[in-house]
Amino acid sequence: MTGLRSPFAPLFALAATALAVPSAARAQGGAAPTRAAVEELIARFDQAFNARRHEALVTLFLPIHREQTERTLERLRLALTGSGRLERHSELADSWTMGRHAIALVRATTACTTTKTEAREATLVAVREVGGALRIALTVDVDPGMLAMLPRERDAAPRGLLHCPACNYRIEAGEEWLTVPSRSQRVGCFESLSFWSLDHDLTVMVSVHLARAPEPAEQWLARLGVELGAGEHSAPRAWLPPRYAALEPRPAVLGGARATFSRPGDEQIVEASLATFGRVAWLFVARGSGAQCEAQRASLEELYGGFALDDLGLPAERLAASIEDHHLGARVHGADFEHAASGVRFHGPEGFSPTLASGFAAFDAAWTCPDGRSTLRLRGLRPPEGLAHWSSAAADAMLARTFARAELSPILDSGWQDGHAGFAKERRLGLRDAEGKLLRLLRVGLDEDLCVVLEVRTNGSLDAERGREVLERLSRRR
Repeated sequence: MTGLRSPFAPLFALAATALAVPSAARAQGGAAPTRAAVEELIARFDQAFNARRHEALVTLFLPIHREQTERTLERLRLALTGSGRLERHSELADSWTMGRHAIALVRATTACTTTKTEAREATLVAVREVGGALRIALTVDVDPGMLAMLPRERDAAPRGLLHCPACNYRIEAGEEWLTVPSRSQRVGCFESLSFWSLDHDLTVMVSVHLARAPEPAEQWLARLGVELGAGEHSAPRAWLPPRYAALEPRPAVLGGARATFSRPGDEQIVEASLATFGRVAWLFVARGSGAQCEAQRASLEELYGGFALDDLGLPAERLAASIEDHHLGARVHGADFEHAASGVRFHGPEGFSPTLASGFAAFDAAWTCPDGRSTLRLRGLRPPEGLAHWSSAAADAMLARTFARAELSPILDSGWQDGHAGFAKERRLGLRDAEGKLLRLLRVGLDEDLCVVLEVRTNGSLDAERGREVLERLSRRR
């Protein structure tokens, strides 16, 4: 929190002192905490949470990663100061050791007794002993399904190895990194792994992306800098994963670049390294202080060296199609769209060109008309993180946020009605800009497992009348 004194500053000062123990002493330190000891610590966490004692929760942390811990503690503070009465119950689902740390997969359910709702989460928690007491060194959200895919032998720690044949790559990290499969719904990509150092405030995220069209890596990184709001950055420079950097001749389909981003007055930097393969991109993002990144340069490059493609000669569009089919389960035939897993179908207007994209959605498709102006977009959204299923109230809140960000307001609104063509509920809207001009028509189909949003922009060859006709082409079959 640059420019402000963190309310948790004493905690981080204590953490800095604890982490200053010489490396040899750390290596000779005590064994990692036992499973029973970790279970006792998790129970104390729940007790403090249920008693609404935020200060007691703070004392359980002795963080390695300052910003991550600040976010966690602030989220807990906001939860405990809300109006609803919350009750949390956690279970230790799995555990293993990494050096002096015990790593625990914790599944937690938080129930609001006021609204009779529940939220569920899965986290990886790193625990170590400091001064005779157990402390939480790191807690980070994890995708338990992907975690289960990491190879391991009996009670050994999961190896930091991910192999995705559909995405044509594998990556393996060394033993000093805690491998955390991220939730793609939160990250906004097809799949993502983050690697967390347990000795340094340094994190690397590796994610897979699919663009609508091939794009030079330098342009991709320039756009990333804008999205990050970085005030300072280095000019993108040529880069390839280590095992391909020395190949001669360099594979024509493989491109790459690296750039460093930072904000004025912030010691934290983001070092982004991108490898491209046609429309497919693998993004490596290292985050830490500039000094830390350089001090751990060998470890970072060794991690990047664990990245490899299965087939360097695979045609780029075949790889893109493989990713779309494996991760999206969506197909386009001419102007028509079908998502086999959900049964959603849409008959696109003749002459319109559909493309599929990655992101936070179960599926995301867009259509552009021949003159390049009118656009259709179809998205399938899973229930928000922490909710077991969609409700009309949750969908209303999501739509309101979307409209506010786009500076649009409803001019027509049917409200929720009984659905047809396979949906339980439906809502239809017309959106206008500040001048009152009708710009978009929406049809929203809602089921417990999926919220489907079809958006028609009423310009170019699609006026309001034809746009309403296009909305009727959406259906779901199960």
